[in-house]
Amino acid sequence: MPLKIALSAIALLFGLVAAPTGAVSFEPAARLAQGEVAGIYEGEVHREFIQGRRQRETRLYRVAINPDGANAAIWIYQDGKLLYTLLATGRMEGRTFVGRTRPVQQEGDYNPDRIRLEFAADGGTLTWFHTDGNTEGRGTLTKR
Repeated sequence: MPLKIALSAIALLFGLVAAPTGAVSFEPAARLAQGEVAGIYEGEVHREFIQGRRQRETRLYRVAINPDGANAAIWIYQDGKLLYTLLATGRMEGRTFVGRTRPVQQEGDYNPDRIRLEFAADGGTLTWFHTDGNTEGRGTLTKR
């Protein structure tokens, strides 16, 4: 009998069977599969200096997350002009990508960022956070 209960709990946990009415269910979508976050996301990121909290320019960010969930390409635009092309490497921690950026080729005065991308449960949006020690930014990007 304990084996049957254990197998039923495993089937319920992985969404193989529906939970009985009134029972507590575990949501298998609570952790997105890496392939579900893969794709292109786009949106505005609001930036400001860390000390003094002075606002910086808002920029358009386009992020392409690879299916491996460990790499991404990032394009940053201001006033319709491409400013930076970056690569990001990191790891998925549940529904959050944590990593660092680096320029494809050194352009201007770019400082690498520590980034955190928090994916919505449905994978349709992500919340972007970054800091390079002097500037930080936040914004919501939508999957295209």
